[in-house]
Amino acid sequence: MKYYRLNLSSEPKIIGVKNGIYQVEIDKKKYSSPKDYDRLLNFFSSQGWFEKDQTPDFDVQIHANMLKSAIMTDFLQFSPALMACDFMVNNKVLDVFKDFNIQKHTLFPVTIYQGSRVIDDNYSLFFMPHLEYDVIDFPKSTFFSGNRILGKQHHQFEDLTQFRTALKEISPLIGVEVLHLNEKFDKKLDLFRGRLGRMNISEHLKDAIVSANLTGIKLTETEEPKIVVP
Repeated sequence: MKYYRLNLSSEPKIIGVKNGIYQVEIDKKKYSSPKDYDRLLNFFSSQGWFEKDQTPDFDVQIHANMLKSAIMTDFLQFSPALMACDFMVNNKVLDVFKDFNIQKHTLFPVTIYQGSRVIDDNYSLFFMPHLEYDVIDFPKSTFFSGNRILGKQHHQFEDLTQFRTALKEISPLIGVEVLHLNEKFDKKLDLFRGRLGRMNISEHLKDAIVSANLTGIKLTETEEPKIVVP
């Protein structure tokens, strides 16, 4: 199985803005109570994310303002960043996704404004928590510290404990060159993201995205880490 990386576009001609990051901004003033906005950001903050329950126990509603000159793409970027929420998607994306095996995810309703006027309520926040470490075959995977320019030092780890120790003793930025997944990984998944690596899609889903001419992303063949499935 060949996998492709799903990246968000940063080109001004595609997203309409020059910040290279986002087209809409979640607006605290649009919430009936500032506490609702604060609760949203606190829950989806990076602090302690992997140690806490990753299922919101409250009603998640997103209210966001469209930036001046922004283009509303099918995959929509937003600010501030929320853990495990890479983008917003419209119904055109969901129509494509429904025919594929997508990693367990949740969709939260989004209302987009221009000033005080609602301009679109057909987007959803795409929330997809990472797969657990237990799908990784650590002994078969290849890790590295350093980089291509300064040189790589390769590492092998027997298990998650060794990997976490290396993050403390060798470098907090250890990368993955070859990621072997084990029998616990669902090989039928067409879109997935683990604790290591990036968001990956199957060649079949890539072809469907291209055929549907979905905008706001760019698809590249996954070179690092190389994904190997059993």
